[in-house]
Amino acid sequence: MKLYVDMDGVLADFGKKARQQLDLPEDTDILVYKKAIGKESFWSQINQNPNFFLELDPIPDDIRKVWKNLESMFEHIAILSSPSYSIKLCIPNKNTWLDKHIGPGGLRIYEKEKHLYACPRSVLIDDLEKNILPWRKAGGIAIHFKGQFDDAFWDELSAAKETIKVRTMRMNEPTCRLCSHEPPLIVPFSPDGKHNEPETICRLCAKPLPIVRIGPDGGHHVDGNVIHHGAGL
Repeated sequence: MKLYVDMDGVLADFGKKARQQLDLPEDTDILVYKKAIGKESFWSQINQNPNFFLELDPIPDDIRKVWKNLESMFEHIAILSSPSYSIKLCIPNKNTWLDKHIGPGGLRIYEKEKHLYACPRSVLIDDLEKNILPWRKAGGIAIHFKGQFDDAFWDELSAAKETIKVRTMRMNEPTCRLCSHEPPLIVPFSPDGKHNEPETICRLCAKPLPIVRIGPDGGHHVDGNVIHHGAGL
């Protein structure tokens, strides 16, 4: 069970610092502004400050407490942050910032293609949809951070953890042969041989999943794109 946490926009207030540096009104949406002036122009202005990432304010006032809570919930936790290669001190400054605000040590990954780390037993906390959607498509669980570590956030994270527990318990059950991620629906045989079976598809490859019927011998009786395990087979 792995938790990956974005830095800019989740732990560090990227938008606030960007508005200050670019002399923009406090209510300016940085993503909208960047799209309006173009990515190159935006980053050329940000790059004028080589210590930009070092000077970011933490989003939560009690950032160390937040980080400790995250660590207590997941066995493996890592920072997964997108680097700005045009700022030479970006990664060193991010490391210094993290040392100061959440403490030294721990796994830190700097990668633009974050979905490369996604798996069915992983969770990403990120503020950008461009990272959220590929992560989910790759089979992981992604939480779209909305700016606050409030009750709604912790409830969603707890639910994600429970989902991973269920996935882990089902790892030995039949799985989709096409993408190997989503177990098919499992139903017991009924005495009269009749079933009210809902249609289901794999959330990853979007192919129909066959029903897995558990027979009296405990074996899995399946057909179609399924890998099957269990007694009696």
